[in-house]
Amino acid sequence: MRQKASEHNIEAKLRELTASRAATVAEIIALEKQGIEAREAGPADDVEAKARALLNGSGECLPVPVGRPEIRLHELRSQLPIVDHALNLAERIARAERGERARQRAAESADEWKRLQRSRVLLVAELIRTNTEIEELKTKITGGEPGPNLLLDGYSLRLGGWKDAIGNGHWFREYLKDPEF
Repeated sequence: MRQKASEHNIEAKLRELTASRAATVAEIIALEKQGIEAREAGPADDVEAKARALLNGSGECLPVPVGRPEIRLHELRSQLPIVDHALNLAERIARAERGERARQRAAESADEWKRLQRSRVLLVAELIRTNTEIEELKTKITGGEPGPNLLLDGYSLRLGGWKDAIGNGHWFREYLKDPEF
């Protein structure tokens, strides 16, 4: 099944955000190992950032110059919760999209699923019928008393049981009652 463009995009965005978060954390750790203490940008820093945005023409501030590591550390720490929140949102969207794809595949495979379940139920019913015949033959052979060791004796319960051992509510009987089955 081909993924839609948006489904592919959210998976790509998840990988991008995960890599971005890892890089941000690595940079924070590197700055903290140098003993740098974070500080918020002051009014002079804002003027410089605005001037850089004017020069850039983007209307967005350029990253703080490398010579201001204490401000960079503050920015990185401020960005981390935003990246974490974006990751959380992307993961929820991706999970919902994966769930929708699974529901679509289930709908597309419903007939095959039903056919296989019916086959399994009929096999179990046949196994239980055969086990019942084996247990009845064993009773006939032994007369209900301890008797000789019979080939493969004792497997009936492990192989689905028999009519007297499973009761009326056995799952396969309930499944056979379904009119859609």
